[in-house]
Amino acid sequence: MRFTGHAETAEDLVQDAFVRAWTHVRHFDGARAQFTTWLYRVIVNLSIDLRRRRRMDPLPDDFDMIDDSPAADSQLAARQERRALVEALRALPVR
Repeated sequence: MRFTGHAETAEDLVQDAFVRAWTHVRHFDGARAQFTTWLYRVIVNLSIDLRRRRRMDPLPDDFDMIDDSPAADSQLAARQERRALVEALRALPVR
């Protein structure tokens, strides 16, 4: 379940792993690894394959995010105007 995040998907993945282990047991070499290690690697490989098959749904063609924020040049101009206004106000006499 750590690989998939869902119990049902993990159960399906384990079932597929046992089927794959049963059909490919002739490739298992007991001198190189324990059976549990080999089976674990089968499960890891199946979970990687599952993740690769699960692609994010593409955004629709008409999807367009609207950016309501002002453009950078207008933000810069507004900031400069505020600075100029603050400097002008500070330059005024107290009365």
